[in-house]
Amino acid sequence: MTTVLLVAMAAMAGLVVTGLAMVVGLIFRLVFWVLFLPFKIAFGLLTLPFLILKWVFRGLFAVLLIPLALVFGLVLAVGAVLAAVASVILPLVPLAFVAFAAWAVYKLVKRPEIHPA
Repeated sequence: MTTVLLVAMAAMAGLVVTGLAMVVGLIFRLVFWVLFLPFKIAFGLLTLPFLILKWVFRGLFAVLLIPLALVFGLVLAVGAVLAAVASVILPLVPLAFVAFAAWAVYKLVKRPEIHPA
């Protein structure tokens, strides 16, 4: 029974030490965040023109490429529709050839009609 209590006390002590370490780490993080906040603000203001320039270039890029992408998509859609129609019609070509051959044989064998004048 004593061993179980010692193990439980050791586990609790480990949890307490871990909790204290987390609190100390949180305090250090807060102190460093407050310490470096002016530098973050200054460098943020220094990089602001470059961010605005990046947004402008991305906007121009989008304005130029979106119409091209739409045209390319339309061409692809038309091509896909043509491919779908061809995939339905092309297997019927041999049947159409057989029907044409049968019609041609019928026209060759049929007697010409005589119309009275």
